[in-house]
Parts: sequence; C-alpha cells; structure tokens
Amino acid sequence: MWLFGATIGHRGANIRVVSDKTGGPPSFLVSFARFFVKSFLGFPSFVSMAFTRRHQSVHDYVTRTTVQLRDLSIASDDDYLLERVPDTVTIAIPATTSRRITVTLLYIVVAYLLSSLAGVGLVSDQCLSQSECSSADAANSRLVTYLLLAAIVAIAVQGWRGRLWGARSHIETAPLAAAPDKTDPPAV
Repeated sequence: MWLFGATIGHRGANIRVVSDKTGGPPSFLVSFARFFVKSFLGFPSFVSMAFTRRHQSVHDYVTRTTVQLRDLSIASDDDYLLERVPDTVTIAIPATTSRRITVTLLYIVVAYLLSSLAGVGLVSDQCLSQSECSSADAANSRLVTYLLLAAIVAIAVQGWRGRLWGARSHIETAPLAAAPDKTDPPAV
C-alpha cells in the first residue's frame, strides 16, 4: 500500500488510501500501523464509519488516512459518501477582562491565605512566639514563599487566558447559515 496507495483489492474496487498530511500514499510506517490496527480490531474497526464526519474507520482515523476513489470518471453515485457537514457551529466567548482580573485577584488572595496557613503549620512554635528560628524553619518558610510565587504566576497566566473557574470562556452554538443558491435572483 505504501508504494501505490492501494492493494490489489483496492485497485479492483477503484479506491485508494491517501495520507491526510501529504495527499499521497501513506508512508511505510503509517501503512504498517494501519494494517496492525485493522488486524487487531477486525470488523468492529469499521463501525466508526457510521459516526465520523469523514466516514473513517478506526484504523484510518488513528493513522490519519482516508479512503478515496481512484478514478472519478468510472465511479457511480453509489460509490462514495459526502462528508458530513455540521448544521451548527460552536463559538467560544471569552469572559470579560474585568471579570478575569477580578477572579484572578480572588484566586491570588486565596493562595496567599493558604500559604500563610501552610507557613504557620510548617514553622515551629518557638520561631513564631520568640522569633528564634532554626535553619529548618527558615528553609520551610522559603519553600512556602517560592510555592506562593509559583502559584501566583500560574494563577495570573491561567486567569489571563480565561481558564480559571469563574472566568472561563463559555461555549455557544449557532446555526450555520445556508449557502445562497446561485440560481435564485438576488434580493432587491
């Protein structure tokens, strides 16, 4: 298959296997992987053709290949299926900038409070009451400080991207507009 894009059976059925990446025959490794997955799964591999947008079986979906007609001039209307086109489109609407900033600041305050509790829990009572801290207390305090700084940076980045709970993008679906029919006269 990797040389010609088709087996003898594929050629007889007027079909070929095409790499989605190159548009040509799949490489030797991709052909082998496709054969291995197809052999391992057997007939159930073809069930996914009823559900995928491009009518791909599991072995084609995994290896990013597509079965296509070889010669369109000898193909009949029953020899191919058109790609399924969705009737709706999903749109991600980001949270407003002020909401992202507010939620990010709230997360930072909570991180600060949690680090304060962790700092109190990791430092000895003698260090807290008499300010006589051991080297272990100082190391624990630095560790909590570094973790807080790392958390603040992570919170700020995720907050700006709108990935924090409370300031995430929300998804809306909208119907796709039908393509205008070229036979209809333009509206006046």
